Amino acid sequence: MLNPAAPNSLTRNTVSANTSDVILDGTSDSSVSVMTNDGTNSTAAMPASVDNASSWAATAAHDLEQWTQVPVKVHKQPRRPVKVTGKKTGDAAGVKGVPRKPILAAYVGRLHKDTSEEVLTKYLTDEGMRGIVCKKLTAKNGKKINTAAFFVSCCPESSELFYDETRWPEGSELRDWIFRNNGS
Repeated sequence: MLNPAAPNSLTRNTVSANTSDVILDGTSDSSVSVMTNDGTNSTAAMPASVDNASSWAATAAHDLEQWTQVPVKVHKQPRRPVKVTGKKTGDAAGVKGVPRKPILAAYVGRLHKDTSEEVLTKYLTDEGMRGIVCKKLTAKNGKKINTAAFFVSCCPESSELFYDETRWPEGSELRDWIFRNNGS
């Protein structure tokens, strides 16, 4: 930040951003030192005409052609694919695999807030679906939601009934469940 008590001088401050820290050196040549997340330093001179500006917004808005825009880098963690799926049957020296059971899984939302797991399970079973498992979802970070949402799964044999919109209550929403591998 600029020090209004001492014109043409800068005080040492640190401003945190998503990708870098900006440090105002306090040197008389009005330079800005930028330390990026990868540890490299970069220095840029600010024009003398903006030294007396009252805020960063005013400083940045003045002489835009002298500033360089740095793109934000988003690092996505790559998915770890399954390299080998075992095929050997029988007992392999006491080691046994547990094969995955195919299921249909979905997010079901916009149900009345008083809907329980048991009531929804009974309703879907009465509609003819088999292997129904319902888990009520809770709001994150203390948010207050006026509807109920569920993780609902069933057997693949019931897929025709599961995706039939006439089987679900009016106004409810059904979307395929997205499984995320959170670092494990």
